[in-house]
Amino acid sequence: MLTGYQKHITLANSEVKALQAFTAYGATAFWRHQNFNYVNVDETMKDHYQAMQNIAIDVLKIPSDEFKKELAI
Repeated sequence: MLTGYQKHITLANSEVKALQAFTAYGATAFWRHQNFNYVNVDETMKDHYQAMQNIAIDVLKIPSDEFKKELAI
């Protein structure tokens, strides 16, 4: 999939560095959605996958310099 995408658009270095974390977040969100909506249906947990979205939104609000400083990188 990524090879096909990069035939049209080349990822920036920052995107390549972030790809591993974004893939993990995306996979976790997908698993939560599938698990609680289709496999182990639980009305109280059906929107639980959105927790990953909220984490991503909160992290993206942190200025890059501050984020790197907190991670000591």
